Amino acid sequence: ALLNKKPSLFVLVLAGLLLGILTGLFFGEGAASLKVIGDAYIGLLQMSVVPYVVVSLITGIGRLNPTSSVRILTRTVIGAVVLWLLTILTAVVVPLGYPEWDSASFFSASLIEERQGLDFLEIYIPANPFNALSNNFVPAIVIFSIAVGLALMGIQGKSTLLDPMDRFGEAMLGVSGFIVKLSPVGVFAIATSTAGTLRIDEFDRLQIYFLTSVLAWALLTFWTLPMLIASRSHLTLRRILRCSRTPLLTAFATGSLLVVLPLLAD
Repeated sequence: ALLNKKPSLFVLVLAGLLLGILTGLFFGEGAASLKVIGDAYIGLLQMSVVPYVVVSLITGIGRLNPTSSVRILTRTVIGAVVLWLLTILTAVVVPLGYPEWDSASFFSASLIEERQGLDFLEIYIPANPFNALSNNFVPAIVIFSIAVGLALMGIQGKSTLLDPMDRFGEAMLGVSGFIVKLSPVGVFAIATSTAGTLRIDEFDRLQIYFLTSVLAWALLTFWTLPMLIASRSHLTLRRILRCSRTPLLTAFATGSLLVVLPLLAD
């Protein structure tokens, strides 16, 4: 019976990751050609993320009433502040484990070039929502969606708009679910190209950074954040980790949390 049981998506993605690493180490630089397959896979995952974020925020906030929205907003702000503090604490503590490097200095023309700074107004203020959507400015997209949702809270007959948007959000989850079935292939391509182009001397120099980051990542992923969720819900720590293991592994392999937002929501 165990032999006839179909392996789960998590097992397939994990197998793709490990097999990709071994393949990349065996073929070396020749495996770099698979990078285009990994990039295509990430692009397909991103295809449904932004539309899903927009419709889920608008429908979720738009269906609230003013009384319940104050309570939910308060809890949301508290949760966001806690996560921000954890992130800042991690960013401050982790570099303390890094060694000091004595490197030679050299002149480069790029050192005297004026660097173009980030336009925070463009990133956070949705002056042109279509520009924010086309350039994946997630903060601006979120602010725009929240503003539309808040405006819909006091409108009569809003279900005429929200019900179709709910169906559209379900469709985006369906698209994401279909693409996720390709995860073993996409993760294999990403792992192969990465392992094939990583030199041993680079890994030897950076291993302390890898180990420190992995320890911090493991503490946040497998203990801190799941315990926060478990303390505010009826879910157990084991169930939280079991439900989120595929998105976690996919985010680790792709290096992007944005692409797995629909998976986390689902």
